[in-house]
Amino acid sequence: MAVVQKILIELDALLDTRQGTLLAHYPDCVDNIFRKGKESPYYQRLTDDMDVLDSRIDSVIFKEHYRLRSVDTLKLSVVTSMVGYLRNYIAGLERASIDSPVVQGYELHVNSYPYKLSEEEKRLIGLAVVNFIRPPTKVSVVTIPHHRMTTTDLKDHYDMVILYNFVEWLKAIGPKIKTMARTPSLAIIAPMLFFDQSTIPTNSDDIEMTKMKTTPFKLTTKACAEFFTLVFETIDVYSVVPIESMNIPTRTEEPKQ
Repeated sequence: MAVVQKILIELDALLDTRQGTLLAHYPDCVDNIFRKGKESPYYQRLTDDMDVLDSRIDSVIFKEHYRLRSVDTLKLSVVTSMVGYLRNYIAGLERASIDSPVVQGYELHVNSYPYKLSEEEKRLIGLAVVNFIRPPTKVSVVTIPHHRMTTTDLKDHYDMVILYNFVEWLKAIGPKIKTMARTPSLAIIAPMLFFDQSTIPTNSDDIEMTKMKTTPFKLTTKACAEFFTLVFETIDVYSVVPIESMNIPTRTEEPKQ
């Protein structure tokens, strides 16, 4: 039976709303944080504790600003390298559709939660996503709160879910985890970030995990394996595309309905 691969991606993964939050509330820090382009520590950070990148930023206040992000934040946010990640993934699906009659196309759903968007804003976002992804792609903009994204909710609708706010999602579905569907075929893509500086392993932790031939991310992946397949991607994938790396397409096409 022919299958259409369906991907759900957070808008916060497509746009670097961390950069947008910085620009909105700490404009004097932005040049310093990004001054080295793709070599800037921002692209290798281990947490969203921005005081590590610039001491003028209070990380607690920054995270509160991020929690309260809005459409105004989106307007200041730049596309991430996740666009290239999606292009490569979709190109692989296209090759699979040629080699196998089982895979017949793909759909991309952009989750606009927690933003309150008008229908026109959703239409424009869909248009922009089609423009950046390049291959003709059926794009829809949806709004699904985290608490409605258990594996039971997702298993019949999506093959892959791309999150930036992975910890927030886990907290939201936590109360339902005992009754969630076991769906190892569902891929969850998340950023390789620790919750905060205090959760980064110490040297002694590193030594112990080296002996065990593991890492915190491998342990988390193993813990989640019963419910879904967890894949961690480095934070640069979720970060604003460095100016020197940008290759912005010019084709414009209305998103397919």
